[in-house]
Amino acid sequence: MTRVREIKERFLGNLDLASGMEIHSDVFVTWLDEAQLEVAKYYGPVVHWDLPDVEAGEEYDLPEACLRIWEVRDGDGNFVYEWEVTEQGTFILPRSGDYHIYYHKVPDLLPVNDEEVELEVHQIFHLSLHKYCLYKYWSRTGEGIDTETAYAKMLLEEFYNDLTLAARNLRLRARRREKIRVGEELGLNW
Repeated sequence: MTRVREIKERFLGNLDLASGMEIHSDVFVTWLDEAQLEVAKYYGPVVHWDLPDVEAGEEYDLPEACLRIWEVRDGDGNFVYEWEVTEQGTFILPRSGDYHIYYHKVPDLLPVNDEEVELEVHQIFHLSLHKYCLYKYWSRTGEGIDTETAYAKMLLEEFYNDLTLAARNLRLRARRREKIRVGEELGLNW
């Protein structure tokens, strides 16, 4: 797994800090936290939440770290498609029973003083995180020069393009085998 130090090295390798400017760890980690959150919006870490003894129509508070519901299954493991998330962050199911909810979570904030900590988002996104940090750097330190502004925008566009492609690749690997039992339903014995 990739560590904060490796992303920071990639980031610094793209800068010319000969002027003596220094990037403080707390600023860099904040940018990296923002980058991980952007990744999580596309394809964040998935967490399992058991919701036993649900009463139909009751509102249940979503976990604090829930960014988006990924899938819902009933106690027998069947997919459930009828559910609702309210604007207040509560979860409603139309039938009583036990449920398993899988959701994309907000990544935990990175510690400022530990560059050896591993990132939470999928490794396929790690090669792009420094681009978001470079975008933040040029947006913050640029002097309004057209080329610097254009470069910052280009970095942000590259970051989002990379995220889209990586998320698409991850989604393409997901497959679900399904059996179609035509013969039995038609009364044929094959």
